[in-house]
Amino acid sequence: MIITIGLMILGIFLGRYLRGRERLKSTVSFLLLLSVCILLFIMGIRVALNPELKQAFSSAGIISLILFFFGTAGSVLLAWLFGRYIERKKQ
Repeated sequence: MIITIGLMILGIFLGRYLRGRERLKSTVSFLLLLSVCILLFIMGIRVALNPELKQAFSSAGIISLILFFFGTAGSVLLAWLFGRYIERKKQ
């Protein structure tokens, strides 16, 4: 934990010292994107190799579908009701 906080503080000081250098900014941006993509790829592999998650995918998928349906239906219903309320206020 101390190492992580120390690296964050070091990054803050380096960022302030190297501020305004556009070439460095684009390089750091690319490296950040690359590291996030690698992290997501590794996390995907870890999830795929977990046998407990493979068994839970079907029930999680059904629950996700139900939540999606009711969330979308509720949003559409409330937007429609709010639109009618606004229409009545204009008249």
